[in-house]
Amino acid sequence: MSPLTEKIQQAATPAPAPAPQEQPGQISSFLNDIIAASEVGSAARANAVQMKTDFTSGLLYARGTAAGKKVDPADIAMRIRFGRDLGLTEFQAARGIYFINGVPAMMGTVIELLMRRHGYGWQFVQRDTKGCVLRLTKGGTVVMDGDKPAIASFNEEDAKRMKKDKKDTYMEDPESMYYWRALGRLQKFYCPEVTDYVSVLAPGEVPIEDVVTETESRMGAATALADKLAEIKGAE
Repeated sequence: MSPLTEKIQQAATPAPAPAPQEQPGQISSFLNDIIAASEVGSAARANAVQMKTDFTSGLLYARGTAAGKKVDPADIAMRIRFGRDLGLTEFQAARGIYFINGVPAMMGTVIELLMRRHGYGWQFVQRDTKGCVLRLTKGGTVVMDGDKPAIASFNEEDAKRMKKDKKDTYMEDPESMYYWRALGRLQKFYCPEVTDYVSVLAPGEVPIEDVVTETESRMGAATALADKLAEIKGAE
């Protein structure tokens, strides 16, 4: 077994989370090993170089956040990689994408952006404090679902059934929350290609406390990055 293969296997094996100051250096060193290794093919080396660039961007973003906030640079790097596949800038991805238990979640404005880039639009059938109904369009023409217009909605009854109606965001601004949930449904039902057919959580589908917990979870992000590196090596 080569030293590099041994390192990859060790990195993919769950281990206690390293001290905060150690993780960035360990990941960067690991990527440097792949870039420098003679047995690594050009595709894997190029991927490692890109990952190092993404990780460096994540580290800079993490250091640039408000004091006291815990942001994992490896997590930011994964957001940037996913966002790049969708045509997002680094900052759009870092600010607009989260990973909750391995599932990507998106801010509503990012979903809006991706849908509009693919030529989609929507008409408001209803938008008030009782609910939101959206009718999908593409190129200015209403998209049909069989013999009916493609429509998605979210309303007060949906919020109550899902026990969301007592959440602060729904109580403070129900009109906006109903809109974001309706838009998320519209994208899932009729426009899956805008996220490369990857199912994403829309605003309101996941509690904000889960976003905070996942963002602060260093080990989950580090393990995901190690798994990805092992996958790249195995493909060579």
